[in-house]
Amino acid sequence: MFQAIYDFIKGVKTPLWLKTLLGELQKLIIATALSIGKEYLKNLENKIFEVSNMNIPSEEKFKIVFKFGKDTMPSIKDSVLNLIIEILVSLLKNNGFIRIS
Repeated sequence: MFQAIYDFIKGVKTPLWLKTLLGELQKLIIATALSIGKEYLKNLENKIFEVSNMNIPSEEKFKIVFKFGKDTMPSIKDSVLNLIIEILVSLLKNNGFIRIS
C-alpha cells in the first residue's frame, strides 16, 4: 500500500514553471537572509566599537553588546550570539581596531 503511494508521488512531474518559480524564490530568500545577516553583524561590530571606548569593565561591555544583539534579533539563541560577539571581538582586537581592558 505504502509503495503504491510512494510510486504515485514519485511519478508526479513538477511543471517547469513551478520549478523555475521555486528556484527564483529560493535565490531571493537566500540573498535576503545574507543581507540581513551582514547588516546584523555590522550593527554588532559598531556596538562593540562604541562600548570599547567606555571606561567600564569588560563584563559590562559584553552585557551591553549582548543586550543590543538580543534586542535587535530576539529569536537568536544566546549561545550563538555569545559566539558571534566573541569572534567579532577577537577579530577586531587581533587586527588592532579595538583594545579591550
